[in-house]
Amino acid sequence: MAHGAGALALLAAAGIDEGTDVGLGLLTGDPLTAAETYVAHTGRATLPPYLGFVSNLGCTLWCAAAAVSALTAMVLHKRRRQRLGGGTDVKFFAHAAALGALLLVDDLFMLHDGILPAVLSVPELVTLSAIGLVASAHLIHWRTRILRTEWLPLALALASFALAIGIDLWPGGNSVSAVATEAAKLNGIIGWTLYHVRCAWRVL
Repeated sequence: MAHGAGALALLAAAGIDEGTDVGLGLLTGDPLTAAETYVAHTGRATLPPYLGFVSNLGCTLWCAAAAVSALTAMVLHKRRRQRLGGGTDVKFFAHAAALGALLLVDDLFMLHDGILPAVLSVPELVTLSAIGLVASAHLIHWRTRILRTEWLPLALALASFALAIGIDLWPGGNSVSAVATEAAKLNGIIGWTLYHVRCAWRVL
């Protein structure tokens, strides 16, 4: 699929650019880390606009998925009030929107790997586990509904997220593993967004 090809392209570029943290690291890392790396390597105070491009793209897609799900839930709710159908789909999309918003906030504000460990001393693994439990509860609760949809993009997204977490938590990471983590995560976000957009398209 297209989102898989994009992730593979990032991994291929990582192998070519292995020796230069400034380059791919600036493109794939979160903007704050990318800015710190750029200043440390160049000594320049003026930051290029492409810092954290992949991270920003991921946050944009998280937002798109949550917004589409929320809008779909509102439209279906209005239809149900007008007795035009909607049913349990309202709750499904509302729950998906809430989960998507949670994932967006975690990624955008670096909760699991930045704020919570630094401010509240909450280990990264604890936060990731909590988010994983919430996501698992959502998937289990709506498993019957999900299996009636075109669920392959969602399955690929979940596999990509699992891969990203595994690489991120693996000890002894380097520039290649960091880019691989971001590539897998981006692959997952694209799959997640594609799935919910397609589901919304089917019911609207």
